[in-house]
Amino acid sequence: MSEKYYYNDNKTVVLTVDTQGHEAYLKLSDRCIFFNESDISKLIEAAGIQYGFENAKKSLTKQQIKKQLGQSFLIAKCDPVKMPETEFELVIPEGQILKPHDMYQPKIEEILVKKTIQEGESISHLKVTSAGAKGKDIFGNDIFPPESDQEIAAVLCGEGVIFKNGTFVAGKKGIPCLDRQNRLSICSTLKFNTDITLDQNTLYVFPCSVLVEGDVNGEGMAYINGDFALTGNLNNCTLYINGKALIKGTVVNSKILSEGTVGLTQVEQSRVVSNHNIKLDGLAKETLFAVNRNFISGDESVCDDCSVYAAKSIVIGYLLKTNKDYIEAAICYLPFNRECIAFWNDFLTLYDGFRVIQADQDGEDNGIHLDNIGQKIADLEAGLLESITDDSYIATVENSVVFKRKVAAGTKVHIFSYTTSIKDDKEGVTITKPQ
Repeated sequence: MSEKYYYNDNKTVVLTVDTQGHEAYLKLSDRCIFFNESDISKLIEAAGIQYGFENAKKSLTKQQIKKQLGQSFLIAKCDPVKMPETEFELVIPEGQILKPHDMYQPKIEEILVKKTIQEGESISHLKVTSAGAKGKDIFGNDIFPPESDQEIAAVLCGEGVIFKNGTFVAGKKGIPCLDRQNRLSICSTLKFNTDITLDQNTLYVFPCSVLVEGDVNGEGMAYINGDFALTGNLNNCTLYINGKALIKGTVVNSKILSEGTVGLTQVEQSRVVSNHNIKLDGLAKETLFAVNRNFISGDESVCDDCSVYAAKSIVIGYLLKTNKDYIEAAICYLPFNRECIAFWNDFLTLYDGFRVIQADQDGEDNGIHLDNIGQKIADLEAGLLESITDDSYIATVENSVVFKRKVAAGTKVHIFSYTTSIKDDKEGVTITKPQ
């Protein structure tokens, strides 16, 4: 809302006016006891306010608001426009539409079976059941409701939806939904405002990005066809993410495989694998990291009883050894591919025992099926073989492992065929492959 302010000479009276003419507020300074009514009248006249004083009085009475010195109170309020009454004439099943309350007490199974809609696909026609009625702003001007279908539909189009030729159409791929303003929208990120649980021996296939403002618990598995963000903790779960991952809480006894960069704060007794980069800004304990590019931790970040495998470079603040006999940091061929090949092969052996929850898609497939798992494994194996047999591959690698603060005695460091062992605790050391 754009506002304009009017003051009397000594600024003890302030009139705040909504420039669109919806309402105006008056504030009388608590530094004064007496006020000149003509000052208020002059400000109202200067602002051009001609209407809405009775509306303001009724609103204050209804809300039981008392006028007080030093606090703004409503002095003028418009007659609002009555919008035309409309209905959506859906061309897709009503059960395919996601409702706002679905995200607050989520029944994940009911959400995931909703089909993803493709860009350009029709969602609904517009039906106007009654005309609107004009209102009046505080300047005394008539306010007219939208009349044409295009004007009316503009109010009903949410994110990712466009209106053309009398039809609401998806402007991008996602799940059709109604937002909090009852507008048709396309949901490209599923937002859960509570904890969610993944049941054991169950694979949950999310067709788009996921944001969870809570914890993710359980012993199940999720396949996320997009990015993943978690404000809480991840406990005992397996996640395959087709995009980036950012987890602000603690990861415990979990497995994360991500096609994009993974950002972590704290992780314990887990396995974290990325096709891009892994960034740690905190504490990791008894965890394996495997990354197809770079492993990067903050200067004060600690990896305790962890092993790190990267295809490009490794930078660690502290690499400590408290309970384990053996830890290592290694630059090697595509560790993400190796981990994923093992993961999907293990999954195939267990597939028949899994309950898979996903939409039955027509056309483009966002889900998990035996045939595309087999193709994933084949592609991973081909990429790994290509890097191993490419003589120029090693030349593209930084060939360095950096311990910024400390590395524990007994740590093994590998850079492809070169291996060395840290015999004593060392501080601020960089290890490179001899030429």
